Amino acid sequence: MNLLDYYPRITEEKIALLSLGISSRNYSHWKSEELVYLPVHSDLKIAVDKNEEKRKKVLLNIVDAFWLLIVKELRELNVSFNVIKLVKEVMYTDIDFQSEINKLGKEALIESVLSKLSIEQKKKIKPLTKDDSFFSLILNIFKKEESSVYKNIGGFVYNLLIQKSAIHLILKKEEDNGIAISFRLLEKNSSVEKINNYQKELNNLYFNNSVISIALGPLLQQIFTDQKWDKHTFYYELFNSNEQKIIEALNDDSCKEIKVTKHNSGDATLNLTFENNLKDEMAKQVRKILGLKEYEKMEVTYRNNSHLVVKNTRKEIIKKQ
Repeated sequence: MNLLDYYPRITEEKIALLSLGISSRNYSHWKSEELVYLPVHSDLKIAVDKNEEKRKKVLLNIVDAFWLLIVKELRELNVSFNVIKLVKEVMYTDIDFQSEINKLGKEALIESVLSKLSIEQKKKIKPLTKDDSFFSLILNIFKKEESSVYKNIGGFVYNLLIQKSAIHLILKKEEDNGIAISFRLLEKNSSVEKINNYQKELNNLYFNNSVISIALGPLLQQIFTDQKWDKHTFYYELFNSNEQKIIEALNDDSCKEIKVTKHNSGDATLNLTFENNLKDEMAKQVRKILGLKEYEKMEVTYRNNSHLVVKNTRKEIIKKQ
């Protein structure tokens, strides 16, 4: 499973530099210093007149936008271009697919891939699963694929968005004044023991070394929490189906009340109350159908196709005698 399984649009380039708080001037400078990821097929690789390039609007996908936010953070901490280039090399190295095979197991990985194929595709692929030719095919696809989704940075975005992991980028000064680049990852719902060990490891690292540590989660969250990103959040379909229901209700003028009840099982009940004003001929037709002449209020509850519950409310004033 990768990001495209959850967010099919995530590689589409819709995000402007302005949304990231990055000037065109800085971007051009970073690009000239090779801090920006440019696929081999990218039009931006082609040498063009500087004025023409300046006029061209830069649009990014979510993964590459995330990388520029990391660059921005590193530059604000005065990290040198050479070190950032080293981080970029690590970030944009192909995902080690072999380790995924080892982690999930061959059978589970084959089943995961086959479940996404059509019947015709399964007929062609299934014979390859009897030996290692299936995995050779997958590895070749990964090697040819330039999309950021299949790089380490795409794996980190997957961990942050889907797995809800905590990830730290660590830059540690070595004795020879070199920089060691590493990452620390803590999965959501980890045991107390694992969380404590994670914290101890970080504390030991911070107290005994010259270190720059950047939490990657908050950087990625900037993309989704800033109000100016709302249109991108909707376009990339970054809400799950339940969140989408609430958002659709909030955007519906006829929805007057939203109640969410959380149950011990983890499930939730969403109660939505809608109200519409019917006037003139439509109001007359509905009144006749429901017999509302005698009643001030009527509620109809749907039980099933053959069972409706009708609740009438009538208001009468009793005068003092």
